[in-house]
Amino acid sequence: MEYRRRSSSRRRATGSRDDRTGARPGPLIQLDADLAAASASLAASRAEASRTRQLYAQDRTASARALEMAEAQAQADLQRVNGAQRRLLLEWGDAVARLPAGAAPRC
Repeated sequence: MEYRRRSSSRRRATGSRDDRTGARPGPLIQLDADLAAASASLAASRAEASRTRQLYAQDRTASARALEMAEAQAQADLQRVNGAQRRLLLEWGDAVARLPAGAAPRC
């Protein structure tokens, strides 16, 4: 029993403080994941807007409304990326914000 109590007290819980810096990595990991998801959505919506724009320009097989919706989605996704980047800069500073995507610490 005594051994179990000691070993379980040594386990680090998810979101616990980093022993070296005192920072909690959980929020940074979540923000990094949010930024990656927003970037992926932006890439997909830009590609969709480009395809729709080409279809509309070539032979109007896409409606003007479909083009407007695709462009609006791309703009919304761009704003999500920009917002996540601003949060990263404001909450974690310039040094962390300049790290490449996916470079957040993993537990």
